[in-house]
Amino acid sequence: MGQKVYLSPSLGRFIQVYGEDRWNSYVGRLADAVECAAPELRAPLRHLLGQAVETHIDDQNRLVIPHDLITLSELFPDSQAESRDVIVVGTGICVEIWDPARLAEHEAHEKTQLTEMWSAIGALLGAPRPAAPAATRGDEPQ
Repeated sequence: MGQKVYLSPSLGRFIQVYGEDRWNSYVGRLADAVECAAPELRAPLRHLLGQAVETHIDDQNRLVIPHDLITLSELFPDSQAESRDVIVVGTGICVEIWDPARLAEHEAHEKTQLTEMWSAIGALLGAPRPAAPAATRGDEPQ
C-alpha cells in the first residue's frame, strides 16, 4: 500500500483504507461517473470523499484512525466502547477495518447470497455462467 494511505468511511459500518495510487484512481473514476449524473447521486460521493483522511503508516506498520472517522463509521458500537479489537480484511481493492461482531453479522447475511454475488461478478468479468451439473447415475429421471 505504501506509506501514505487514505482512510474513508464506507457506506456500511467499517473503514476503508486505500493506498495512494488506488485512491487516486478510485476518486477519479467516481468523479467522472458522478459528474454527469443526477445531483442527488453526489451525496454518497460527499460522504466518502468529504470525510476521507490522508495519513501515514509508521515504521511499525501502524496507523492512527481519527476519532471523528471512528464515530462516523460507527466502528465501535456503544456497548463495546471499551473494546478496541478490530478485524482487518484485505479485499484486493482496499483494506477494510471492521468491528468483529459486525463483520460476523455481515458475513452471515452475505453467505445466503454468495451464489448470486459470484454470478454478478462473473457477468462483470464477461465469464459464461456455469452450466447446471449433469445428471449422475441414479439421478436420471425414469
